[in-house]
Amino acid sequence: MDNTKLNFKHLAIEAILIVFTVSLALALSEWRQQVKKDQLVERVITSLKSETEKNIENLKKAISYHQELIANLRSGTHVMISASIDELPFDPLNDNELVSFVKSQIYANSSTYADPVEIIKDGETKYLRTDDRLSTIVIKNDSLFVFGTGNIILRSAQISNNSWQIAQATNVLIELDYDLISVLGSITTKFEDFESTTEMAINILYGNAGQIQSAMEDMLSIEKELLEKYESVILKLNEE
Repeated sequence: MDNTKLNFKHLAIEAILIVFTVSLALALSEWRQQVKKDQLVERVITSLKSETEKNIENLKKAISYHQELIANLRSGTHVMISASIDELPFDPLNDNELVSFVKSQIYANSSTYADPVEIIKDGETKYLRTDDRLSTIVIKNDSLFVFGTGNIILRSAQISNNSWQIAQATNVLIELDYDLISVLGSITTKFEDFESTTEMAINILYGNAGQIQSAMEDMLSIEKELLEKYESVILKLNEE
């Protein structure tokens, strides 16, 4: 066998080895990239599930609180002030002192209410009048109660959207189910509505004109929609 054929055979073997080595390296590199991608997808899904479960928990607490608050506002039984008569530094039957006390407890830091703040009577019932609002004053069981629409505490649900943002930033979305992506996208839009409605309610409480009950009802409606969407996310994540 001449040297030319030997060299050609040797070169062919080397070429095959080079092609094999390059192909193997590329395959290994692709495999590593796929492993990294799979691990990233798994981390994002785990994060999404944990975040969603926490959001559901917080929404349920907020919904329960706001449902009770709105029911009390509708029925006129929201307690603005509750105090033991024995602990009051004045006679609650003294209207002037009672007005001063109520103003110091509720209205001092709010521009929503303006003078005059006064007590009016309808038979045996006393009302606290502020602008066009009437709050009922009740003394029973050695306690003073003022029922009305003031002194409301918002307990807005603490909702996080970080995992969705991470999924978008890392291009993990292409690995997720389309229906899941669709729900998560709709949550983002509804979350923006929730933030703006919460801000409106806060503005009403701390000075701007508006109907707090209507704002609270809007908040509650959005919270319920968000809860439904997050629960559907959990179902879809469990299918992944």
